[in-house]
Amino acid sequence: MESLALLASSIAGAATFAFAFLLLDVAIRSRAVYRSKIWAQEYEEKQLNEIRNESWVFRNFEVLVREIDGIAAKNKARNDQLEHALFFLEKTPTWTVSLFVATTLTSAFLVSILASLFLMLFFGWLSLGSLLTGIAIGFYYQFLAISSVESSGMAVKERVIRRLPFVVDLMALVRRANAASFAGSLKIVADENANHPIGAIFARSYVESNSLEESVVLDNLSKRMRDASFDEVNKTIVNADAMGRPVAEALSQLAKTMRLKRQQWGEEACGKAQTKIIVPGIVVMCGCLATIVTPFILSALFDAF
Repeated sequence: MESLALLASSIAGAATFAFAFLLLDVAIRSRAVYRSKIWAQEYEEKQLNEIRNESWVFRNFEVLVREIDGIAAKNKARNDQLEHALFFLEKTPTWTVSLFVATTLTSAFLVSILASLFLMLFFGWLSLGSLLTGIAIGFYYQFLAISSVESSGMAVKERVIRRLPFVVDLMALVRRANAASFAGSLKIVADENANHPIGAIFARSYVESNSLEESVVLDNLSKRMRDASFDEVNKTIVNADAMGRPVAEALSQLAKTMRLKRQQWGEEACGKAQTKIIVPGIVVMCGCLATIVTPFILSALFDAF
């Protein structure tokens, strides 16, 4: 009798488990279909194939990345800052911001698991400290990944801004020399700076100039760059056209002003560099002083004892 009751309970438990598993599988499949429809609207298959070839994490954990992508897309303030950095690193044709963040979070999750297993292997499988340390390492990895992209993007932006005075001067020379159109001056700037990040930025504006008005192209350039120097270029060209003033003359005067600001940037950078050198200089000086004084101190101590 007891064996029959045990068999019946086992069958009932197995049936319950199978039914729950079936419901869970249906829910997962329906959610996957729903997410696939959303992704079909947001991403092209060519774009996804490029990301799969570029990222091992996305290629092997695409389902998890898709789930996190929907959550990461909601943090618009953070995504806006990261999107600005990705623009200068030329990753926006492949990555969207939310997808990049989702892939980074998935990588951090994998790093935390590996770190926890590694620490538990050496400090005990039931060590809570190893688990927490592994999770902390994962969070730190994700922080470093995002911060490195943002700092790299801002470094490229700084290079672009420092190159801008020469680009404005080139535009003025082109407009003065052969009365080239706005689109023509953009193309010349892009070709002459093909090996510099600013060349790609002006090449994009040149493509826009084939279908958009000059004012719209300049406004889009200012919005993408988010810098006062590009706002000045926009205002200078628009105001010169509105007042009937030669654009070449206005750009030449603006280039002189920008070169003066560039000199001020250089002086400011030198001042910051001197401040940063002080601490390493003190450390080196203390090391040299210790190297010189230590033999005398040791000889005095040995003589005393």
